Amino acid sequence: MCKFYTQQKYSAMHEMSIALSIIELAESEAVKANSKKIYDIELDIGTLSGVEIQSLEFAFEAVKSGTILESADVNLNIIQAEGLCGECGRTFAMQFVYDNCPICRSYNIKLLKGKELKLKSLNVE
Repeated sequence: MCKFYTQQKYSAMHEMSIALSIIELAESEAVKANSKKIYDIELDIGTLSGVEIQSLEFAFEAVKSGTILESADVNLNIIQAEGLCGECGRTFAMQFVYDNCPICRSYNIKLLKGKELKLKSLNVE
């Protein structure tokens, strides 16, 4: 089996389980609110969260059919990862977890944001 195919399949399966978990959480919150329909759902997803955005969008569309989220709009807020250098104090955009500071090249970095994966809001009936 092709390595690329295996990686794509794993990624899609990962995002499918995330989509199912989000739907389960949203349905649970809708029940608490005595709601029968969710109009829109808003998610915060960090660029270093390990989530493939396009795969998650595809998975969400595939699994929301037949649920109270079936006609819901899905709004994704992509949170750009940002780090703080422990040596020179600069903040900078990060592309990878192990990025070094672009100013002083230190690896003493504190990740400030970018690993988020949270259900931010629901608009229910």
